[in-house]
Amino acid sequence: MGIDHAIAAQTWATQSGSHMARAYSADVAAKAFAAAGHEGKARAALEAERTAAAESRADGQPPATWWYFYDESFYWGTRSKVSLDLRNPDDAVYPATTTLPLRDLANARDFTHLLTRLAEARVQQGDIHEASQVVTEAARITAVNRAPRLEQSIRDVRMSLSP
Repeated sequence: MGIDHAIAAQTWATQSGSHMARAYSADVAAKAFAAAGHEGKARAALEAERTAAAESRADGQPPATWWYFYDESFYWGTRSKVSLDLRNPDDAVYPATTTLPLRDLANARDFTHLLTRLAEARVQQGDIHEASQVVTEAARITAVNRAPRLEQSIRDVRMSLSP
């Protein structure tokens, strides 16, 4: 069902003529394909996202205000998630570490989600020490932002650290 919705969104985005809409719909498609285990399609959607985002920047027009959240760090965060969903931790680490310095720590929710993705990638790589360090930082940040999804994300990584 998610893939069907993502493909429909891509069709509408193409018809809209908006590069940003095309980039975002490709982002959503990449996540849907990755969740379903379709690596080739997920990677193609990531490439389509990157291309559409570059076209948006190249046209010289500032993006509409409703695209405030969509920047380079958004792409890198999605690439990290897609790589984790595809069980490719080596490819998940680079985008996670690339996006962290681009994100505002004031947005604790997004920042913590990125940290937990990085910790999960480190667990998948077998680097338990680094995963522990990263998840500890994520837990420290969630002391300020008690969102249930963040807490669950941290619990999931901590469970994966159990022998």
